[in-house]
Amino acid sequence: MTKSVNMTVLPALQAELAAATNQLLATAASLSDADVAAPSLLPGWTRGHVLTHLARNADSYVNLLTWAKTGVRTPQYASREARAAEIEATARRPAARLLADVEDGAARFAAAVRDLPEHAWRAPVQGMRPPPHPAWYVLVRRLREVGFHHVDLGAGFGPGNWPASFVRRELHDCLRTWPPDHGTIGEIVILDRAPGGTGTGGIPPGGAATHGERPGAPSPTGTTGGAAPPSSAAGRASGAASPAGAAGGRPPGAAPPSSAAGVGAPDAAPPAGPASGRAPDAAPPTGALGGEAPGAAGGRAPGVASSAGAGTAEVWPGLGHGPAVTGTPRDLLAWLTGRSGGQGVSLLPAGQSHVPGPGGVDLPEPPPWLSMTAPADLPATPPKDYP
Repeated sequence: MTKSVNMTVLPALQAELAAATNQLLATAASLSDADVAAPSLLPGWTRGHVLTHLARNADSYVNLLTWAKTGVRTPQYASREARAAEIEATARRPAARLLADVEDGAARFAAAVRDLPEHAWRAPVQGMRPPPHPAWYVLVRRLREVGFHHVDLGAGFGPGNWPASFVRRELHDCLRTWPPDHGTIGEIVILDRAPGGTGTGGIPPGGAATHGERPGAPSPTGTTGGAAPPSSAAGRASGAASPAGAAGGRPPGAAPPSSAAGVGAPDAAPPAGPASGRAPDAAPPTGALGGEAPGAAGGRAPGVASSAGAGTAEVWPGLGHGPAVTGTPRDLLAWLTGRSGGQGVSLLPAGQSHVPGPGGVDLPEPPPWLSMTAPADLPATPPKDYP
């Protein structure tokens, strides 16, 4: 990697992706044949479907990097139908073969990243839907896929395990691509710590929380904290049941997560069920988590820093015509993306800066998420930091 590339966000994104991939592979390696045949947290998909999607998604991003490298248009997928058919045809393989597929896909993507010439990171590419985006943003998209779908496995990795950089970036992109015409909430008040607590709202300084470290993080069983991956005395689960809770392994009371097509890969229809894509993706902000964002309802940009009360880090006004909600960054991201039932997120009465209690009560449905594959206004040259 050249010196100029080293001065951009690329090394940090690659390091974060390597760590996230290693965590994913560790979880996948803990699953037995029975585990991968059990339901995931995505409606209609087993864990085998999720793992197969992650493998094919890595290959799809190799296609985009090939496009950037050669200048020859190389579609991310041949078609929506071909993508869905390939996942369905190979999702029911034994655990060892699924693990090898995810490993091999990740290795092919890492090699494509390593071999991409410096100038190619600025090349425009496009997923199965507009807008086009520079090739460097492929790293952000892959991180999104790995981070959200690792949770969807329902095997012990939850929102409490997302690193601080992931939460910050995904909330930033969510803000900058907010769908005001479909907004179900009018304002978001982001807390820098949970009501009655201290710290940074579930974002530990310098990295990810460990299992059970963050009170309020939904686990696959619907309790707080992170559950251990399925396992037996021999270190691998044999015949482990699917996560407890609602149909499909969802935590009790949780809305269905976005489908594989709707989270980080908004290029195809959901596999089954009512899951709907909810979308972030956007350009650098000015402020704690976001800056001036175009397209907010009423012409007012969300993401305006606020000092409305103790513990308030930021306020996003003008999002729609619904109520205001509040929570820590991590809890809000989990709810907005369908990865929780709203634990830690509360309706905010007018004139109050926070609401005590566990949250998740009387919340509206989150607005559509992941309506775009990427922000429309990303810089072509990899920035120094993102966001």
